[in-house]
Amino acid sequence: KQLISGRDVTYTEVILPSIEKYINYGGKIIDVGCGTGFGTAFFARYDPEIIGLDPSLGSIEVAQRAYKGICFVHSTVHEFEVRDKFDIVILNMVLHNATDPIELLAGCKKLLRSGGRLIYTMCHPKYWVPYKTALDPEDFEYSKEGLYSFPFTTTLNKRSIGVTSYYHRRIETYQEIFEGVGLVERVFREIFPNEKVMRLYPRRWEYPRYVVGVLSVQ
Repeated sequence: KQLISGRDVTYTEVILPSIEKYINYGGKIIDVGCGTGFGTAFFARYDPEIIGLDPSLGSIEVAQRAYKGICFVHSTVHEFEVRDKFDIVILNMVLHNATDPIELLAGCKKLLRSGGRLIYTMCHPKYWVPYKTALDPEDFEYSKEGLYSFPFTTTLNKRSIGVTSYYHRRIETYQEIFEGVGLVERVFREIFPNEKVMRLYPRRWEYPRYVVGVLSVQ
């Protein structure tokens, strides 16, 4: 409910604005892995005909009820048939959940027009596991890739409301994957809240928890 209502501080004040910085007015946008649609609705100010795409029927049904007038489609990125390509493909907090990121990114690439942008956010590969497990980053086996499961919490509610998965890969691994599928990394930036937003947290962030990147077709 916090995500749908926009009351989760990290999502609304940190992650979405980091994507917004790289969006142009007037471009055709698709939100791949849109979930329950809050982000799609947020970005509809830039493209009223934005499409939200997700393989979870339950999530799409929630989005359709919550955000009338926005096109939400139940489909994988590979099954989605498109006539006109997009100026912007958004991949918001999806990449680190993908068991096959090559397949996912190849599917996103086919949706991009020449000169278009794929904007992604994900958990920070170096600092996310230490943050969720209270490890010192120096004690984390960064080079060891693998799947983790963590309690799903939000900023205003630290009580677990489910389980979320995270597939850890090194930053260098992602860069190799981008190059392998024919995508050029134009931006890679660590995300920190500004001072006003930081004061909303019970404790200051010691390390960045997320990254934002912009890719384009070679």
